[in-house]
Amino acid sequence: MAELQVGQAFTPNLRGSTGQGIVQVTRGDKDLTLWGSVNGTDYVLIETFTASSLKEVILCSFFKISGNAADIDEAAGTSRLWIDETRGG
Repeated sequence: MAELQVGQAFTPNLRGSTGQGIVQVTRGDKDLTLWGSVNGTDYVLIETFTASSLKEVILCSFFKISGNAADIDEAAGTSRLWIDETRGG
């Protein structure tokens, strides 16, 4: 499990994974936006979380978070997001 940080790309470990993962969001003082990319350069908005949440996601090559759906580099305040890759059994 990893906690994502604003301004830093997270690369999930896809080896042995099912291609799926779980995200847990703890909403603090700001909404939290999750971004994804397959090439590490062009990011698209996956979802903006307006409340604390636990959700299944399809893993892509790179993830980022921000505190604004219009700005991938905006600080997320006290909001936090963790991601965990699902392993086959």
